[in-house]
Amino acid sequence: MRVLLLGDFSGVHRYLKEGLIKNGVQVTLLSDEDGWKKLGGADSCLYGIGIPQVEAASSNVRRWWIGKRQKAIGALAKQADVVQIMCLRSLCYNSCEQLCRDIKSNAKFFSLAGGMDIFEHRAWKTGKYRYYYYDNKAANDIPYNNNTPRQQILNDTEEYIFEQLDGVIPLLYEYEEPYREQPKRRRTIRMPVNTDRITYRENTVKGKIVFSCSGWGNRADDKGTKYILEAMRIIQEKYPHDVECRITTPVPLNQYLEDITEANVIIDQCFSYGYGMSAVQSMARGRIVMSGAEPETLKALSLESCPIVNILPSVEDIVAKMEQIIEQRNQIPQWGIESRRHIERYHNYVDIAKEFLDCWAE
Repeated sequence: MRVLLLGDFSGVHRYLKEGLIKNGVQVTLLSDEDGWKKLGGADSCLYGIGIPQVEAASSNVRRWWIGKRQKAIGALAKQADVVQIMCLRSLCYNSCEQLCRDIKSNAKFFSLAGGMDIFEHRAWKTGKYRYYYYDNKAANDIPYNNNTPRQQILNDTEEYIFEQLDGVIPLLYEYEEPYREQPKRRRTIRMPVNTDRITYRENTVKGKIVFSCSGWGNRADDKGTKYILEAMRIIQEKYPHDVECRITTPVPLNQYLEDITEANVIIDQCFSYGYGMSAVQSMARGRIVMSGAEPETLKALSLESCPIVNILPSVEDIVAKMEQIIEQRNQIPQWGIESRRHIERYHNYVDIAKEFLDCWAE
């Protein structure tokens, strides 16, 4: 079996590729490595987004380059049994009709639902979420609110790509909900992580409990960082001898995996119903993670429980959850072990790859 994976966010496709290889599948991953995250694992670039020569080129040269890449991707797709894109936006460059035809000529065609798209925006606009990260953004900062010719083209392209798909595979509840009534929606599959390569590190408190938040750079509004930083400020002032609150800057994945071992608790995000790849990788390292673990998520992921400390977009809620950890600091090493066990049981990359193989075969 031959599989072609197009695009990557936070390592989902990289770990899926590694799991598929363990299952005896021939896999090619084309990825621009999610920008500054420098994910690695790709066999070649997708569109070369982030390559200085491409970014600095004129619009005509970029169109030519993307057209050239689309022909190369199409040639690979014609040899594949399954083609899976990271999201609907993965192919939204130039006209993608011929590329979709190339994909459909031989392969089954799937997309993950794991990020912003036109269907997710509609779900928010129609009130399907109790809260959502769009609530924290100015209307003009939400691309799908902009009724410009360029945005309309992108919207239409996403709709076109969706119509070509054989199936959409959500990764979390918030990405399952927009497709709930769509016949193409497949079951939600948990995110994979390479539990062989990302090793457990004992979670030991060395004096002060270290809480760490990445800050998320230009995605701070999406993650609810302002609530987290205010909660950290309150806790630092209230418990100056018991805690150290750190705010880190975005770094490449390999550096991130090293940096998190210096913290006891990772405060990831508070606008999500579920937990993403940063949380999964942090848990694999044995860190306690504060993020989303709402009842909707447990149901979507077929989990009875989860060691994630569920937090809401509320300073008071985050402060209360941080205080619970402080009051039970002697439990931190055991909670770190439980984090690792959860990932080994529910997010092992080889097992998740088997779930994708089953899903593609349905």
